[in-house]
Amino acid sequence: MTIDNTGGHTRRGQLIATAVHDAVMEAVFRQNGQTVSRNVFQRLRERRIDLYGLGRAAACEGATDDIARALQLALLAPETAAFLETAFTLSDAQQAGRLRELSDFRSRCLAVAGGIAAKPLLLDDEWPPVLSMALNALLNGACARVVP
Repeated sequence: MTIDNTGGHTRRGQLIATAVHDAVMEAVFRQNGQTVSRNVFQRLRERRIDLYGLGRAAACEGATDDIARALQLALLAPETAAFLETAFTLSDAQQAGRLRELSDFRSRCLAVAGGIAAKPLLLDDEWPPVLSMALNALLNGACARVVP
């Protein structure tokens, strides 16, 4: 049996597209347990990154709670959350050997940190370089917000 008119603007086409989309989403969930609705805070937890732990690791003079709050506020901004989500993706690609050049990302980190001229923060060495750069940028911004 031949089916005509299965473009995206037909009922049949819509049903096919919906079935394919749902199947792909289920396959991704079954493969790695990830869903599209995870926010940046859930993604941090998945990577065992604690904002209060970052606040303790920060080499600035603000109180740990204040730094963690500043990080939370920064990550509530869509552009900052998108920056960190991009860092997660790039970090995975770099760890898999698909990304070697990080100079553009390093420049982006400096922009996110707001051009703050702070000394590099001492972060846990277990994190991949891309993620360390992104978290360093966020911490520099948070420290600048907390420390007058």
